Amino acid sequence: MKKVAVYAVLAVLVFAGTAAGHRMLMGYSIEELSLSVFYDDGTPAGGVAVRAYDEGDLVAEGSTDSRGIFTFRPEGRKVEDLLFVTSSVGHRAETRIGADGVVSVEPEVPVAMKVAAGFGYLLGIAGISMIYASKKRR
Repeated sequence: MKKVAVYAVLAVLVFAGTAAGHRMLMGYSIEELSLSVFYDDGTPAGGVAVRAYDEGDLVAEGSTDSRGIFTFRPEGRKVEDLLFVTSSVGHRAETRIGADGVVSVEPEVPVAMKVAAGFGYLLGIAGISMIYASKKRR
């Protein structure tokens, strides 16, 4: 009988999980957000204009430092609701921070640019075919 009691106590100790006397909770607050802005070749984009929008309203603007870093303080706003837009001569990027993390947003190419590009391709093909036809006649 004593063996059974000893084995029962050992089984309870082995298979019992850890006990928690008090529950511990954790929260977070984002006091400061640092955005790194860089070009596709990896070089930092220094002096680039950065704007932060909350549902279309401009809430902050500034520029990156020489290392391509823009520091933003949300001041009571949810960071998940903000859209960050960077622009420099000929370059533009948009980033939205979602609840799951960062989501990059590619800017939509305007329809007029798509039409112009299509005409450019057609003119290029027509030009190449005309060169080929003129060389064949000679």
